[in-house]
Amino acid sequence: MTRAGLPFLIVWLFAFPCAHALDPPLPTPHPKPADIESAYMSLPLDWIHPSPGADVSDADRRSWIDRVDRRNGYLKFSGKATQVWEGYGECAWFKRVDATPLVAVSLLTCGPACEQSLRFVTFESGVWKDVTATVFTPLPDERIRQLYAGRNGPAEFAQDPPVVYQLPRFGTGIELRVQEQIVGKSIVLGVLRLKDGRFTFDPDR
Repeated sequence: MTRAGLPFLIVWLFAFPCAHALDPPLPTPHPKPADIESAYMSLPLDWIHPSPGADVSDADRRSWIDRVDRRNGYLKFSGKATQVWEGYGECAWFKRVDATPLVAVSLLTCGPACEQSLRFVTFESGVWKDVTATVFTPLPDERIRQLYAGRNGPAEFAQDPPVVYQLPRFGTGIELRVQEQIVGKSIVLGVLRLKDGRFTFDPDR
């Protein structure tokens, strides 16, 4: 190449940078979690906190833990100190047929209405992967209303029963429950169980 062509080459390289330079940074790899507590500590913050972008340290996150049962793969947490929110979260560790872990992550937030996010995640190549769509389908609202009516729930909540998917500390079933603190009585509408790679609903428990 002649010297005269050199300036053009330099301008072209700056004007059209390598495509990889435009890609977003990859998530920071984590060590493979050994139990439910190490899984919780490495989860993306917006899966366990109602305010994405909050400034949260590892010490803050650990202080949220209310109960941890490593043997049964269960952890419950809620906001503390400067990171308080109304509600709570749960994590539960399930084992699939191939022995790889599947972690359920629930976050219930209230203010004024209560809403729940529920996701199922696996750990692959140093990062968490959301696989909810492949293992879980929420019950349709009409089906929930039918189950609620069949359990003689209070009529004032019949059109919009306040339900929550309760992760298990013991056993492997995820209970679909009516929120007792709202309706004033404990009602279980059925249980989800992991079968053939998906959670299936059993209204008879």
